[in-house]
Amino acid sequence: MKKILLSAISLCLILSSCKRDDTNLSPDPREVKYNVTLADPNFIDQSPLGGSSAGGPSSPAKLSTYFPILEYYLYSSTGQRLAQQNFNADSSVTGFTIPAAQLKPGTYTVVFLGRKEKSTGTSSAIYSGDNQNEPYLSHSLEREVTDLFYSSQQFEVKSADAPVDIVLKRPGGKLKVNIQDEWPQNVVRISIAINGFTVFYPKSDKLDQRKDIYLPVTKTSVECSYENFVFTNSSDITRVNATLIAYDKEGLVVAKKPISDIKVERNKLTTLNVLLFDGPVAL
Repeated sequence: MKKILLSAISLCLILSSCKRDDTNLSPDPREVKYNVTLADPNFIDQSPLGGSSAGGPSSPAKLSTYFPILEYYLYSSTGQRLAQQNFNADSSVTGFTIPAAQLKPGTYTVVFLGRKEKSTGTSSAIYSGDNQNEPYLSHSLEREVTDLFYSSQQFEVKSADAPVDIVLKRPGGKLKVNIQDEWPQNVVRISIAINGFTVFYPKSDKLDQRKDIYLPVTKTSVECSYENFVFTNSSDITRVNATLIAYDKEGLVVAKKPISDIKVERNKLTTLNVLLFDGPVAL
């Protein structure tokens, strides 16, 4: 009887030990390497509003040719942000050294964003990525963003190490306004008002233009121009309205020219050649 009781106790201990071991088992992390490339190496100008072509398609040698910083965001399957990092351009083959991620098996979403601005310094974030459930791209056009690439991709980590191919695309097109006529002597400032703040929602494709924003146009010895990036929706096109306004030193309006229904297409450069003080918009 004692032997039977001891055998039963031993069996219970073995089963209990196995249960504890099974509970503590967790999959080992897998190495995930990101292969980042561009889908839109060149702006192609086919706009009916004028401008010059940016050249034919070609294979880019380096990502850093197009932007100096590459932003990285990683999310779990529930939308929780797991990692965020900015990579600076370097002398590597692709222009950025992106370390491999160590991830346990599961489903993840990764976001990469590359941006180039005319002005140096720090500007407000374009990507809002605290939570992946409602991500969006937005900017108030306060700085001239001359190029922008973006990708949001879901991937699955399985039992083996595997690469994740990331293709960056421009989520909109560039709008450039050239003021071609001479400034009158009493004009000290020119601004451009665009009906956005444009917002691009990668998931729901909702486009919302919120308010007018006034931006300075810098006059140089070469040109007087303004350029910025406009997000488009799933149809690869959006339309904006703009107004050019010239002021004298007292802040009074000297000239004002509205430009309606400007068609901005994804991955295309739309150029407006404007005679602000005399004449129509050049088509």
